Amino acid sequence: MQFSVILSFDFPAVNEQEYDDEIEGEDNSLFKEEVEKSTTEQIPGWIKASMELTEDAPEWGCSEGTCVPHRKYVGILSTEQLDCLVDDCGLYCQETETMGSLGAPVPEGGICLGILPAICYQNEVCYNDQPSIMAYVTPFSRFERKEGWTERDFQRIKKVLLNRHY
Repeated sequence: MQFSVILSFDFPAVNEQEYDDEIEGEDNSLFKEEVEKSTTEQIPGWIKASMELTEDAPEWGCSEGTCVPHRKYVGILSTEQLDCLVDDCGLYCQETETMGSLGAPVPEGGICLGILPAICYQNEVCYNDQPSIMAYVTPFSRFERKEGWTERDFQRIKKVLLNRHY
């Protein structure tokens, strides 16, 4: 089984004012450097190596000098890689129904220009310095079915993932 994954990291807010006070009259390069450091260090290296970064917006969510850095990765993962993702990021599978994933990568290459059914994963943020992490996971079987894949098949796979990652 392969999984199309859209993985989103929203990091704790960083206050730009703290850095502006340190170096008056300078640009905010120290702030940008701190934001970059705080975000890249918290993302496991194998994710950065095997998934494609599609959103890199340190200015996302900025208002009144406070910034909520955001990163989004997409990729196709094996069952073993999905297990690593769940373990490394502290994710759990949710029972919540989703509207699906838009623009998800597909195993054949490229992206789906439509909406694919997706299973939502997220972490439980216990501390203020942890990122909020969400993943939309779409399963793809390596086997073709003469009658095609149905909603029932998707729900059966979701049930297996809920039991495995809940």
